[in-house]
Amino acid sequence: MPLPVLDIGAQESLTRFAERIFSSMPRSDQRRRAGAYLHGLLATPGRKSVNKIAAQTADGPVAPHSMRQFVNDSSWEWSPVRRELAHWVAERTAARAWTLGIAVLAKRGVHSAGVHRRFVPSVGRSVNCQVAVGLFLTGDTDAVPVDWSLLLPDSWASDPHRRSRARIPPEAVRPLEHEAVALLDAQPDAWGFNSLPVVADLSACGHALHLVRGLVRRRREYVVGLAHPPAAPPDGPRPPGAAAEGHLPDVLPGRQRHFTAPETARSLSAPTWTSNMTRLRTADLRALAGLDRHTRRAVRRLEEGFGLLDFEGRSYPGWHHHMTMVSAAFAFSRLGLRAGRPPTAVRDGCTAGT
Repeated sequence: MPLPVLDIGAQESLTRFAERIFSSMPRSDQRRRAGAYLHGLLATPGRKSVNKIAAQTADGPVAPHSMRQFVNDSSWEWSPVRRELAHWVAERTAARAWTLGIAVLAKRGVHSAGVHRRFVPSVGRSVNCQVAVGLFLTGDTDAVPVDWSLLLPDSWASDPHRRSRARIPPEAVRPLEHEAVALLDAQPDAWGFNSLPVVADLSACGHALHLVRGLVRRRREYVVGLAHPPAAPPDGPRPPGAAAEGHLPDVLPGRQRHFTAPETARSLSAPTWTSNMTRLRTADLRALAGLDRHTRRAVRRLEEGFGLLDFEGRSYPGWHHHMTMVSAAFAFSRLGLRAGRPPTAVRDGCTAGT
């Protein structure tokens, strides 16, 4: 959870962290606002509105306007900040996998970038929401987000005027599985971390086969949860791509090992998992699949304590700015206050969990 009080030691650590993570921002006022926003996310209790975050900075009466401009309208690029964050996390994490997490961000109205009505299996009904795909560096005890994509459904992909109002670039219109592999493609090969397997439970959204094919094309190792098969929601049709996966050996490329891991299931029916890491024992593959629980727990923590659900703007850049700051706050809270730091170690899947 966020730090209720930032003592002198924590503040000094936070200042050093902010100086490094936000060093790519070209202007000093942007870096200053970034540090203040980060401090506010960590120190503000309850909902992280811009007004409440600004109140934590003691920056005077213009702070809310300046903070809102920094998040929604400032020109700083989020990709370099996230790359630096990924390097910082990699230095402090004995990671075993890249994991993919899905976050459903409930919204009011129809103007926020990517907002649409969608059936959500975890709550058993349709909700008005944004859907985010997060990339996490994940070890034995924790998952830390380092990058995000916003899913744009057909209602947005087919409406250029709506996208223009939300400042959504044309290259951002991609299906969920393409968003997922794009997140992986964007990661620099830091300390060999691109050799880590990819773990993702997409059994609830039905896009797993497309993701698997994309990973195969990139020669990535993976452990992916598949629909088995998904049931139609009570108030509407299945989501696109959520038809039964078919006879798995017939539709998946290359050699696969299939198994179930009930402890990772999101519903009463356990998903089927598949992996191309056929050299590993089934027990080791189940251990890798089990890392998904850290990702789901991290998403809940981000929702409950770090403002994941609290972005108030409508624009696509503003959403990405906010998600970048939320990820930085979470990373600092999990890794920034530890005494010393463990050596970086890429854990081999054949020894993990044994």
